[in-house]
Amino acid sequence: KRTLMCVGLLPTTVFLFSSFTYDAFVIALLMLGIALFVTEYLSEEKIQTKRTMVSILAMVVGCFSKAVYIPFLALYWLMPKDKFYSRRQKNLFKAGIFVLLILMFASFILPLIGNVTSGAEVGDYRGGDTSQTSQLSMILGYPLTYTGVLLKSLGTTFASYFIGSKVLANYNEDGEAVQPDGSVKVTFEGTAIGNSGTRVLYMGENASDTETYDAQMKRKILMMKIWNAVLIFGTACLVWTALYLDFTLVGSMVINGVSPRYYLPLIFPLSLIFINQKVRCSMKLENYQSLIAFLMLIGTGISIYCLMLA
Repeated sequence: KRTLMCVGLLPTTVFLFSSFTYDAFVIALLMLGIALFVTEYLSEEKIQTKRTMVSILAMVVGCFSKAVYIPFLALYWLMPKDKFYSRRQKNLFKAGIFVLLILMFASFILPLIGNVTSGAEVGDYRGGDTSQTSQLSMILGYPLTYTGVLLKSLGTTFASYFIGSKVLANYNEDGEAVQPDGSVKVTFEGTAIGNSGTRVLYMGENASDTETYDAQMKRKILMMKIWNAVLIFGTACLVWTALYLDFTLVGSMVINGVSPRYYLPLIFPLSLIFINQKVRCSMKLENYQSLIAFLMLIGTGISIYCLMLA
């Protein structure tokens, strides 16, 4: 819950939720679905139908507008057999998850296939002379070249898109200035000051664990971390590939249109990877939670003040 609060109080999240945008629903519903999954997965009780259905529904509805995030539904494949009442129930449940994944993927893959088979030159006009059909042909014709472009894009933006000011304290074009070399610099000190602490805080907060786990629970958490890492990487690849197909000039060696805010739904599952018992907090829980909330609000407040009032 503390981690969800930290992500929810990030300046960029607050800015998006105060705007007319579907990002708010994507972020909120995806985090809700993942949080309910974690609760269900780590529980020693049998699978609870109501909680599981709410979790799955939240993920599916949250991904209606951006289906590239639906791979996180595959977290439910981690459910161990002892969570189910029978082998048949387990097989039916995991088969149902597979069918949902296929249907959600089909929602954006089938239109692409239709455009390719019909020869339609469809793309996002904001990206210039774009074409999904021609771009897909380039990817299929030169898969290794595209893989290199994709991995380079992921690698060069990993830190800045996950824990940089562009994703944590991004107010669209406010408070930014384009430099002569084309780079964007945050021009108000409040964001840099207020959110340098925020970046450390939300990662460190999740690492501070107050629970004691036995060997079986540690193994479950390790499996969740590994699967989370795989899904985060796969989802990031889908995000970049979608913008390469739809928003990037045909044959370009760079991928355009990927905004840091597209990584906001990935921050919560990324933070789950840092769960450990080596970092301990001896503070009283109530004081600890109050301190986290206070610091998060201070970081966001400084940024808003420098933008709106200073």
